[in-house]
Amino acid sequence: MAGIGFTLRRLLRDGGLAGPLRAFAYASVISAGPWIISSIALAVLAGIGPRYGRAEDYPVFLGLVSYVYCFSLIGVGVFHKVVSRYLADRLYEGRPEYFASTYAATMAALLGMQAIVAGVYLYFLELDAAVELAVLLMHLAVNGTWLAMIFLSAAKDFRTIILAFMVGGTVSVLGAIFGGMWLGLAGQVAGYGAGFLLAFTLLTLRVKVEFGLPSIRPDGLLGYFKTYWPVFLAGFAYNVGIWVDKIMFWFHPDTGQLIVPALSVSPVYDNATFLAYATIVPALAMFLLRIETDFYDTYRGYFAAIAAHARLDEIKRVRAQMVDSLRRDLTLLLKVQAPITACAVLFAPEIFQALGLNWASIFVFRYAALGGVFHVMHLMVMILLLYLEYRFEAMALALTFVTSNLILTWLVFPFGPAYYGMGYLLSCGLTLIVGIHMLVRAVQDLEFHVFMRQPAT
Repeated sequence: MAGIGFTLRRLLRDGGLAGPLRAFAYASVISAGPWIISSIALAVLAGIGPRYGRAEDYPVFLGLVSYVYCFSLIGVGVFHKVVSRYLADRLYEGRPEYFASTYAATMAALLGMQAIVAGVYLYFLELDAAVELAVLLMHLAVNGTWLAMIFLSAAKDFRTIILAFMVGGTVSVLGAIFGGMWLGLAGQVAGYGAGFLLAFTLLTLRVKVEFGLPSIRPDGLLGYFKTYWPVFLAGFAYNVGIWVDKIMFWFHPDTGQLIVPALSVSPVYDNATFLAYATIVPALAMFLLRIETDFYDTYRGYFAAIAAHARLDEIKRVRAQMVDSLRRDLTLLLKVQAPITACAVLFAPEIFQALGLNWASIFVFRYAALGGVFHVMHLMVMILLLYLEYRFEAMALALTFVTSNLILTWLVFPFGPAYYGMGYLLSCGLTLIVGIHMLVRAVQDLEFHVFMRQPAT
């Protein structure tokens, strides 16, 4: 994503206020675009969807969409970071001809795996065959959309990403409304999935325009999963960590609500956490637009100094610049994000009243909004550790997140609704503390780490 960040950063130099505002808007959509567009679409459907279809179908529809997001993001997490590393290495070598074949091979593996997972789950769902087929197709389209974004970030093509999600989101809303009117639940699911299928098609066509058709085998791709298994495990564990607290609330007897067999949701938790994630979009945009690009500049300068056989004091001086840049940008991020989160926490009653949400979820929303800030920051720490080749530390950080989120969420259940969401908050805070400790140690030992990893010859 740093490539898109550099492209967007040029907008900051445009005169007046328009340039920075456009850059920030683009960065917000790219860093959280699928979630933003999906959330807007679901919010619109929540307001007007039940009026145009059977009201009893709508809770089932929302539950199915939530499960599709859950399973798809966890599945993509199996491939995401390793494939990103493989593409980055091929790009560094000046061999973009591998991109098309890597896209085809990875997409085939992902969709094949997810078709099996979805097929097993749908077997126990006990819905009409037409509904289950629509869910399967939507699930595959959503998976393909997430994976396609990896390749388009390498192409620095932010406009296609934005266009695909805007058009896809519009089609999802209209498709769900009219599909529900004409065909019931099956039409509602199929219509919503049609928007993702369109977005996936547009992104795939852009990948073809950018990289052509597959012409050679993606040599070494499978070997990357063996060589970079800590990176693979970090990506998988991190995505499981995002969903583990929600899954626990879905199936806990005090908070879960069984809609149909094998489909349980938790309205008191789901709506509040999804809404709380909206408050951290500015932090995600700041990371893409400012922090990652500034870090990458100093990161390249550091390793350029090593490649040029600079003196040790010069290498340490460049490292100090890298640390200063990080400290300055993280301070700026907190200055931007802290007031937004504070307003969300303070004005939670007014927000919930305006949106017509259940007041019992206010505690969850406040905990999740605060935890979201820690969540974004420990995600940034993990990305920085991967930049610096601290793979095992990144893996340990992701495992800390998923384990602590599971344990702490379980521990808060006995304390009742006033503490729902605190497990996520404490987990994100703990993970951030562990991550900062790892990052400080990593930067302090960077010269030793870099030189000791070189071949003896």
